[in-house]
Amino acid sequence: MKKDKLVVCSCVQDHQAYHTYWKDFELPFTYMCDVTKDPSFDSHGINYREQEIRDQLYFEGDIPTTHPWNHQGRNIVWFYAFFRMSLFYLQNPGFKNYWFMDNDVKIGKPTEFFKGFDKNDADFISYYVFKEKTVQSQPNIPHIDDKTNSKDYWFQRFPHSGDILSDNVTEYFGSFFPIVRFSNKMLNALTSETRMGFTGYSEGWVPTMVNHMGGKLDTVFNNQGKSDHFNQDEVKVTHKNINIDWSWI
Repeated sequence: MKKDKLVVCSCVQDHQAYHTYWKDFELPFTYMCDVTKDPSFDSHGINYREQEIRDQLYFEGDIPTTHPWNHQGRNIVWFYAFFRMSLFYLQNPGFKNYWFMDNDVKIGKPTEFFKGFDKNDADFISYYVFKEKTVQSQPNIPHIDDKTNSKDYWFQRFPHSGDILSDNVTEYFGSFFPIVRFSNKMLNALTSETRMGFTGYSEGWVPTMVNHMGGKLDTVFNNQGKSDHFNQDEVKVTHKNINIDWSWI
């Protein structure tokens, strides 16, 4: 099995704004672009459409109309961000770990960033991972708190209508998805769950299901905005050219 794979995720609407950064990126990666809104567009990477995701994951639904995160104009590729990752896995199942980054993420010294996770055995890592205040499992994962913008409201929005979880799920987690890493076994397990009809808003559904299935969670940044994985004086990480701190959650 090959070690790690980096996939950069984009869409037709965002491609032009950020493609220059990736032209000069120092590490190998695969570019994956949602061309649903313009099927003729060629990103010179993997071009896919929403229907391909539906076909591969046996998904016939849509974004629940009453879900608090159902923003007007969004398609399933945004709401169910995990779907595109699952699609890539189905086409490329031979890697130990899979990194997925939105194309609007920038990393100073990316080699040092990824090196910081070489020995990390977590099944799911995200920019931020956090848990509902009553959850005691995954002790390395911070509880959401009043320093965040959403406070308790995050877990009033998840789980919500249309979030389909196993009946015995009792512990809820959230995350921030611009950077994520999956182990092969967990990406396979989550893909199987999706094909059986279990799914939901990805930033909540994914870490909640990983925990439920006995997987290990980790977070790039903690609730102090600090990272235990790399030297932040040397490695800078931004999303949409902004340093996203804990209060943003």
